[in-house]
Amino acid sequence: MLQTIKRPIDVVIIPGSRHTNKEYWYPRLADTLRSKGLTVLYPRFPPFPQQTLSDWEETLKPFENQFTKNAIFIGHSLGGRFLFKYLGEHQAGGAFFVSAPFQPEEDLWKTNMRTDFRARILLDFFWSTTNGTFFEEPVNWEAIKTNVKKIHLFYSTHDLLIPEKHPLEIQKILGGEIHWIKNGRHLDVGLEKIPELTKTILKVYDEIHHAHLEGYEKRGTER
Repeated sequence: MLQTIKRPIDVVIIPGSRHTNKEYWYPRLADTLRSKGLTVLYPRFPPFPQQTLSDWEETLKPFENQFTKNAIFIGHSLGGRFLFKYLGEHQAGGAFFVSAPFQPEEDLWKTNMRTDFRARILLDFFWSTTNGTFFEEPVNWEAIKTNVKKIHLFYSTHDLLIPEKHPLEIQKILGGEIHWIKNGRHLDVGLEKIPELTKTILKVYDEIHHAHLEGYEKRGTER
């Protein structure tokens, strides 16, 4: 169901592959931020087998006139990979890449997800037409650095799907702070396991809007 939001959107949550809207830390984070007065978009993206880059881009289009240059985007796993493409083309106040892959690791994923039947079906037979579409185009890293004011990386120290070299490579290119979560799996956990995520999002929100207010007041005194 399409979410109806009329006011400017403060935070956008992009979930991972084969998600549901009841999974992991997504719904609790959305509720927590809303309780603080933020407007949060947590849309339902097309599921497998319509899980493609272009279909996910279409999901956000109805809301784009409500995204301002101060909006904060949070992407988990494949959702973070989606943001590498999206934020190369759109401005944002902040970006949170949570367990986002720097590059595909198909062999690793097949090995460590061998007991997940649906994941193996996707990897073995539908990769090129679904998740593989998120990796086809090169990432415009320079555009992301230009478009996004503040960048934070949240990764686990024991992620069987994303080697620790991934966030290190991303940080080397984009900068930003890495937040290491001990024994956090693929950060496919509850929000209580990553409390720093909520705190950091709220901190970035306050910093962005304080800077925006200061700039507005400065322009007023110069008139």
